[in-house]
Amino acid sequence: MARHSIFKTRKPRQYNYNPRFYDPDEEELNARVASARGDVQDDSPEAIKARIRAGLNGGRYSINRKFKRDATRQSNKRVFVIALIVTIVIAFLIVQNAEAILSLMQ
Repeated sequence: MARHSIFKTRKPRQYNYNPRFYDPDEEELNARVASARGDVQDDSPEAIKARIRAGLNGGRYSINRKFKRDATRQSNKRVFVIALIVTIVIAFLIVQNAEAILSLMQ
């Protein structure tokens, strides 16, 4: 029977697996070459998962750089417009309540 102590707790087990010679770019290239040749016609669950994973990783952002750049610009414009609107609203509120603010400061 194990002895338990409040002051000394057991450390969790460590999982230290470091794969040797793993090159994700080369693996992706080999998979693309095999699928282009038609060598891969496996309907196993692992093959289906690999095809789904490849589709998710290489979505429209990585294929179409112009689309990604335009989406980033549009997002930055939205952030700028929202910040500008918030600044204008705060300035308007300060101007409208200037007397109340000055009376609080004294």
